[in-house]
Amino acid sequence: MNTAMKYIALIGDIVGSKNLKNRDVVQDKLEGIFKQLNYRRKDITSKYTITLGDEFQALYSRADNLFSDIITIKTELMPVNVRISLAVGEMSTSIKKTAIGMDGPAYHMARRGISSLKKSKNLLMIDMGKSSGLVESLVELGDHNMKKWTLTRYRILEMMMAGVVVREIAKNLKISERAVYKSINAGALTTYEKIFNSLSGEFNHVLGIN
Repeated sequence: MNTAMKYIALIGDIVGSKNLKNRDVVQDKLEGIFKQLNYRRKDITSKYTITLGDEFQALYSRADNLFSDIITIKTELMPVNVRISLAVGEMSTSIKKTAIGMDGPAYHMARRGISSLKKSKNLLMIDMGKSSGLVESLVELGDHNMKKWTLTRYRILEMMMAGVVVREIAKNLKISERAVYKSINAGALTTYEKIFNSLSGEFNHVLGIN
């Protein structure tokens, strides 16, 4: 029986980074985001690290905060887009504090996912080590619709996933509570929150976490 521990490998990259006029500014912003995430998340086994210019990676031990973190990255980088590939698998090298210099099936699958995303217009791919047409369809549909979102809608979802109530969301964004509810309903944000929570549960199940 194989009892080797599994992890969630995350590999991402900035879309069209070489053509960005403010590439240095975007990279600095990315480093700032990672510094915050690495500080506050205990489930990040190997810290977010920029590896190849505009590419980055991290390793998670569980998925509780995974999608909340991804939404934060996407929100803070807007209007710049970022591709993210997630995969569950084992590691063949020792686990390091920073997500660099490691290798294993988890990263191999995540790397294939990034290569596939670069050939398409999609921005998110998930590989849980088993074929799931439902998961793939949900991710593809959600990804397609989220491309049309405004920064405000992303920020609302980001705060919803962090447990912030509507009253505080409106205060933080300096808009009315009615405007918050309108965006939640128009974007089906409650449904997105449920989908991301369900996907986190599926990841944890594959990892053997109840």
